[in-house]
Amino acid sequence: MSEKSTRQNLIDEINKNNEKNLSELMGRLSLNDSVVPYIGAGMSSPVFGTWSIYLKSIVPKYDKEGHEVLSGKLDEGDYEGAAQWIRDTYGIEFYNQTAEYFCNAKIKYESVSQAVKLLPQLFRRAVLTTNLDRIIETVYRREGISLKILLAGHSRLVQSLTRDGAPCLWKIHGDIEDRESWVLTKDDYAKQYGTSDGRLFRDYLEQVIQGKVLLFLGCSLESDMIVHILEDMGRRNPYIKHYAILPVKNGYRFKMSDQEDFNRRCRQLGCLGVKPIWYPDGKYDFVERYLLRLLQARKYFSEQQKLHFDGHPYPYALEEGRYIKKKPTK
Repeated sequence: MSEKSTRQNLIDEINKNNEKNLSELMGRLSLNDSVVPYIGAGMSSPVFGTWSIYLKSIVPKYDKEGHEVLSGKLDEGDYEGAAQWIRDTYGIEFYNQTAEYFCNAKIKYESVSQAVKLLPQLFRRAVLTTNLDRIIETVYRREGISLKILLAGHSRLVQSLTRDGAPCLWKIHGDIEDRESWVLTKDDYAKQYGTSDGRLFRDYLEQVIQGKVLLFLGCSLESDMIVHILEDMGRRNPYIKHYAILPVKNGYRFKMSDQEDFNRRCRQLGCLGVKPIWYPDGKYDFVERYLLRLLQARKYFSEQQKLHFDGHPYPYALEEGRYIKKKPTK
């Protein structure tokens, strides 16, 4: 079989699995509030850039040795270790630069991605985020939804997230306007969650998502703290299942080395209990498309209580901002 045929077969398999996982996720959305979004830095990147860009911006350009050390840690996916090294090396400047980088003045609603703007329509209860910034609060406020903000140091955090069902946002890494709440370094994890390995955070997370699934958006899921926690949860609960919208590196070109990396990535996600919904790297409009499909399905579920599949993965087409049922095909 030619390389071109092999690549096309892999793309076909990805598309098939995407449809399967999307359909499963639509089914979970039909169960009120059984899907909890876990929002990472990728969803804020049109405004603030990626987490790597943020950390690199703190190290002065003239400090070439410092950038080499930082790049090594980032290549290993050790973001907490990278932040800890910057804190230990540059002291208070780490916090000053962070406050300036994520300041609220940079948030312009028109610069926020369309995918983020869909979140208030999809998720009206608990939302989790690792982002310090206030983009999520901004888009929810725009939709007339006031979010109760919960930080690591707050008492009764889990009870607040699981008890009354009011709209709330757990800012796992803290809020930009409250430096005491920040959880960026290994020391911060120990301060806010009891231990540097995040065990107390894991306990919180397990209670929050009991009977629910997570949908990871804008998260790399490669080697940061949440990955280690998901691995641990997966070992103790083989039936756990979450979902993530993730990029395929190098798009769908799939040279031989790309295929090997992709297979390893799929195995890693399987160990985390995460079912991926893929899109070509850099094609961020796919995230918006997937969320639109989920929104269309959820709207139909809420109206009909039951989604009838008739050859389409979802029965709505979007036209001029309205949901219009597709005509059945003959």
